[in-house]
Amino acid sequence: MLRIGIKYCGGCNAGYDRVKICRSVREACPGAQWEYVKDDTVYDHILLIQGCPQRCAKTAAPRFETIEICGPEDGEAAVKRITAALESDSKENLEEK
Repeated sequence: MLRIGIKYCGGCNAGYDRVKICRSVREACPGAQWEYVKDDTVYDHILLIQGCPQRCAKTAAPRFETIEICGPEDGEAAVKRITAALESDSKENLEEK
């Protein structure tokens, strides 16, 4: 199962409802395992939810592929990337069996 960590910016200047867009991405990709980022955890992807163009949300783990949302218009692209990763993960799991 694809493991995705969620990291929000501080929200000091958020120009949109970050929680709402994150919820819609999660609902569109139910096959992933979602959790808030923990420093000692390995993820397949990190979903960075930025509230404004400053993009202050960072991850201490650049080794993980990041998917960044900087506004509501980025939600669809995030869903496409996660869906593609889920499909790839599914194929890999089938090949292992």
